[in-house]
Amino acid sequence: MQYTNKHNLPEALVKALVFDDYDYEKAGDISATGLIQPPRIGQLTKRHSKEITEDVSDLIWRMAGSIGHKIIERGAPFDTFSEERLSTQLHGWTITGKVDLMRTHNGYAHQRDKYAIEDFKFRSVWAAKDAKPEDEAQLNIYATLARHNRFEIELLRIISVLRDWSKLRASREPDYPQVGVVVREVPLWSVEEQEAFLGQRVRAHQQAEKLADDDLPLCTEEER
Repeated sequence: MQYTNKHNLPEALVKALVFDDYDYEKAGDISATGLIQPPRIGQLTKRHSKEITEDVSDLIWRMAGSIGHKIIERGAPFDTFSEERLSTQLHGWTITGKVDLMRTHNGYAHQRDKYAIEDFKFRSVWAAKDAKPEDEAQLNIYATLARHNRFEIELLRIISVLRDWSKLRASREPDYPQVGVVVREVPLWSVEEQEAFLGQRVRAHQQAEKLADDDLPLCTEEER
């Protein structure tokens, strides 16, 4: 990835924006977020990463999200796994996913093997308005990875922190979020549905690896 600084942002800010602390050594052949990505985008990004250019000004909200995740990790309760990377093997690949929070489920206070997964997103009010299919897919992949590591998941939740929330608008508009956080429960698929989805996505990405750029499957209308 090549970075530009078209707006002449301060050097310290630029370094912070391009800093990458992803734990590559622990990552496998593909991550949960990589799995839900269209195979065409995944392969073109991997093959042509050095040709891709991005301006640092477009990374500001990503940095803000990273800061938010660090703060949430710091405040995690004692019975919580925070920023835990889980992995499993499937079709010769290692699939990994880093779960924001995995905590004991309140409804099972005396059964310590029952867990809830909570994923934090830092989004605009508009982006958090409706449930997103990719969120549902991502969290069910996390649940699959957790089960493969002997954690039984009973609840999935997306917690969206609204980066552009307005207290003034909340006081004037009844339909506007009344607080700067939206908590949404995500449907938990059956074990069969989770395993079938994981297998299908792995095969799709493995097949794409064998294809030339021009032969990669086009993104679906929903993906676009």
